[in-house]
Amino acid sequence: MTPEIKHYQNLAECSRDTAQFVIDQARDAVREKGIFTLVMAGGQTPRLLYEMLAKAPLQDQMPWQRTHLFWTDERLVPPTHAQSNYGMVVATLLSKISMPAANVHPMSTALADPLAAAVAHEEELLDFFSPLYADCNRFAVGNFVTPTPTGDSDIHAVKGLIQHSRVRQHPGIPPRFDLILLGIGVDGHTASLFPDSPSLAIEDRLVVPVEYKHALPSVSRLTMTLPVLNNGRCILFLAAGREKLKIFNEIMANPTKAAQRYPAARVHPSSGRLIWHLADN
Repeated sequence: MTPEIKHYQNLAECSRDTAQFVIDQARDAVREKGIFTLVMAGGQTPRLLYEMLAKAPLQDQMPWQRTHLFWTDERLVPPTHAQSNYGMVVATLLSKISMPAANVHPMSTALADPLAAAVAHEEELLDFFSPLYADCNRFAVGNFVTPTPTGDSDIHAVKGLIQHSRVRQHPGIPPRFDLILLGIGVDGHTASLFPDSPSLAIEDRLVVPVEYKHALPSVSRLTMTLPVLNNGRCILFLAAGREKLKIFNEIMANPTKAAQRYPAARVHPSSGRLIWHLADN
């Protein structure tokens, strides 16, 4: 799998091209199978993209009634909180378009227990993609591969997930989203998969809780796991600025070495497209 790479002078140019790409992917998916599943990235970089999709003429070109939105990760804060990924998408996009409420699938932050919230969202994903899981035992205990801790970031949450007795076991085939939008942090994290996190080693869960104290705000998080991300039909990274482009260059120069340091380097779809849209500023 060879990454597809596009460079842009600025984020506005990058966002315009990415918005058209999202629309093209959506139309193709709807023609092929009737729906389009889009996973939204959080952070500041995709805000302009979402704002562009919310405005004419692009808003009218997007098949919103056939689109289902999901999120790569979320902080366990209220939707009105400034750091809510869902809240950011509501403010920039959802509040400005007509889209069925049933087509919006945020990670729930109403549950105080991060483990319960992770399990609840995994259940929602399994229900949505139920044809893939028709032969599953609904409440079988997962066969976990226990990660070797390399830090104390979220080991307690991972242990709790491993011990949870009502986590449905899936048959090793994660959901296959049509398009997954990802960002990259200046530490090389993506979604809420941080350097040295035990969550990077989870192979048979779709959503896990994360307790990472080195990122602000210091709150519990939920994140999709690498198997889910790597099963996407198309993964598109948005990156802007010198620091992030430096990490991108390291990943391209030596992917194996970079994967030891940067979680984003571990994103390489098994049978899909990997695209990088890079803005100089």
